[in-house]
Amino acid sequence: MSDGLRFNLFPKQREFVDCTGNIARQLLYHGGTGSSKSHSLIVKLFLRARFPGACEGMARKINADIPNSFLKDWKRLIPAGLYTHRVNQQVIEIKGGGQIEMFGCDDIERIGSRNLTGCAIEECNQLSENDWQKIDSVVRVEHPLGNQLYGVCNPDGTTHWLYEYFQIDRPVCPPNRRHIPTIVEDGYLGKNPAYVEAMKSKTG
Repeated sequence: MSDGLRFNLFPKQREFVDCTGNIARQLLYHGGTGSSKSHSLIVKLFLRARFPGACEGMARKINADIPNSFLKDWKRLIPAGLYTHRVNQQVIEIKGGGQIEMFGCDDIERIGSRNLTGCAIEECNQLSENDWQKIDSVVRVEHPLGNQLYGVCNPDGTTHWLYEYFQIDRPVCPPNRRHIPTIVEDGYLGKNPAYVEAMKSKTG
């Protein structure tokens, strides 16, 4: 990259980041705690938002959760000199590129006027299928990497709507959908044997 910024990604993270909207319009990256999903989401969001004219969304179920989750991780990973954060507008402007609009699904009907090139979703297992589809409907402005709705989440059981929607544990995803499973060993904390053992003792 021209500004010298480099992201060191593990293979599963790279698979998620490199999967464009031209490959799958809807993308789910799912796995247990500590598998670096949020890190991957921020990298993907930043790279897509760097294109001039891009307008990427960043959504959570509850708008009030954004500062202490996404924004905290964003500021830790992305150098401050590369963007301007318009706090009151909940917008991040990428210098020399596009922008990111942050919003919650507290009142999902209010997002209908947005026009996005793509949208990242953090903890998408907290969303209803209606929330997901409403966001998908406003991802409609052309982007060089294709329009894409891309989310990360922890596992939430076989009864959750995402399990059937992406046909997890089946050989083939439905058209224009893709899911990428990950485990703690796929991320940075996989280098910590004690943490890996602790996570293996959990279920769900």
